[in-house]
Amino acid sequence: MLPDLQNIKTNKMFFKLIDFGTIKINTTFRVEKKALNFDLDKGFGALTILTTVLSSFANISDAPLKFKALVITNVFDTQENIQNKIIRHLMRQGILQFYKLIGSSDMLGNPVGFVNKLGSGVFEFFSEPTKGLIKGPKEFVGGIGKGVTSLVTGVVSAGFDSTSKISGSFYSILKSVSGQETKYHRKPKDALEGFYEGTIGGGTEIYEGVTGVVSKPYNGAKKGGTFGFIKGTGTGICGLVVSPLTCTLRTCTTYSQGITSSAIAIKKGKLPSHGRFRYPRYINQRNILEPYDDEYSQANYSIMTIKNGKYSSENIVYFAIIPIFNKFKLTKKEAMMIVTDNFLLFVRDQKKVLFKTKMDSVHKVEVYEGGEVSNDSNASIFHLYVYSNNKRNYVFETLKYSVADKTYWVLLRQMDRYIHESRE
Repeated sequence: MLPDLQNIKTNKMFFKLIDFGTIKINTTFRVEKKALNFDLDKGFGALTILTTVLSSFANISDAPLKFKALVITNVFDTQENIQNKIIRHLMRQGILQFYKLIGSSDMLGNPVGFVNKLGSGVFEFFSEPTKGLIKGPKEFVGGIGKGVTSLVTGVVSAGFDSTSKISGSFYSILKSVSGQETKYHRKPKDALEGFYEGTIGGGTEIYEGVTGVVSKPYNGAKKGGTFGFIKGTGTGICGLVVSPLTCTLRTCTTYSQGITSSAIAIKKGKLPSHGRFRYPRYINQRNILEPYDDEYSQANYSIMTIKNGKYSSENIVYFAIIPIFNKFKLTKKEAMMIVTDNFLLFVRDQKKVLFKTKMDSVHKVEVYEGGEVSNDSNASIFHLYVYSNNKRNYVFETLKYSVADKTYWVLLRQMDRYIHESRE
């Protein structure tokens, strides 16, 4: 006799497929350092000083951790056992990558980050010319230029970034050990700002070290009387002694950070002002996470920032990078045409709007071929005419017919959509 299956109870579950994709994490960790509080009754706390020094090794920056995919098929087990399998999978890979956490220590100069930046520059030094060679002679020459730029900027950014992390770590240790609060400053955007901020910061360290000999005993006496005066005198003298070192370390840190920022900006070409390594990821209105696309993210960054985010709620329908001509002469400048549900925008450098119009105002689009580039007699120019009801007409010019043709059909579809919606 077969058992009554309806009366059988079990805590096991069946899964046809459990699929965990690859996980990539960049981990940054900081230990807050406070100025040592020297107590005359308890001594100067050699153990506390040692703890402060050792805690500097715990500061890590952008440790790259990668967890491989996990696929489980046709599993029939309890929820606890399935969870344990997943946890063991992640823990095993995490333990194997523990060296990356140690190697990303700021105290050591973040050697993992150094190798990654240097390796990226070397890789692009060979890959960019290869990509150009496939397309043609001109692209090959351009690829060599990009490869050399990537190599040089990779070496410079890797070296100075490691320098800034080492000097910054020793700076915070000295400030903490000498009884002073560590001053965290904003990372400079470029080398010029780094030189300015570093010089001002170094001068401030010397000034505070000299004036601290008087101000700290006075403030200590006001708060703690005789013992406060003695404590303040010791702190002031200690600050004066270490001020040349903190001045040097702070200046070196800020200079190095500025040079690193400039090298990254040169490598990236166009970089958002907040100093990211790449543009923020674009997530469409369906909220589906798709593979990262640099140009799509650049278009999204433009509509998020221009006019103080006026177009931030717009959905990107289409975008294209369009060169800028000056009387049939091709310049080195480019701008991005962005078509959204409601607007047509032409933006340069993510902030300057060269042309804008509402899509429901566009009533005609035409494409013509005419004229030749004065600095390249073999190249023809394709003109995309956009006619707007508000008399703000514009002509987009490109050397690629595919770009002009695709843009033409995208705009036609958008026009048809508005015509259809108006009839309804």
